[in-house]
Amino acid sequence: MTALVSGGIDAGNQTISLQYVGSRYDFLSGLTADCTVTVSKATPIVTAPTATNGITYGQKLSEVTLSDTKWSWVDVTVNKSQNTPNKPSVAMNVANSCKKVSDVTLPTDWVWQDADKDTALTVGTAVTATAVYNGADAGNYVNETVSVTITRSACEHNYTGKVITEPTTDSEGVMTCTCGRCYRQRRPGCHQG
Repeated sequence: MTALVSGGIDAGNQTISLQYVGSRYDFLSGLTADCTVTVSKATPIVTAPTATNGITYGQKLSEVTLSDTKWSWVDVTVNKSQNTPNKPSVAMNVANSCKKVSDVTLPTDWVWQDADKDTALTVGTAVTATAVYNGADAGNYVNETVSVTITRSACEHNYTGKVITEPTTDSEGVMTCTCGRCYRQRRPGCHQG
């Protein structure tokens, strides 16, 4: 007997028709019968293959041999990520000790654009410079540059005094006070008496 089934059989109780197609018993030719069967839902066991020769960055997947020949690669498109890791802030207020753009520290894997490195920083004046992503995975991101506005802070003076004229009983002494950070001298100087 041959089952007359169109398409697949779904899981659950199903009625199928059978028809005799043999040649041994001619009198049964064309005989049909229906029967009910219970089809259990299958639990597939899938073992994913492995790459037998490893995968190297930049290599085409079609060049990688799989451990099971029943599997094959499909075309995959990997898009660039929008933003890089550790992206610097678009505005930086930096210490007075930063006299030019290259003195300003950037996050890991970021560098200043060559054209901006020697740009002088003036106290209180905003300067725009471009930071460029330079990590090992550079080229995998859409946004690999950041325009950064840098403002150099005024010096937090740390004055030390140097005696120029010792005081006497008739006159005050004179000393100069110089900032150890920016070398600015306090005017008119420090008086001692």
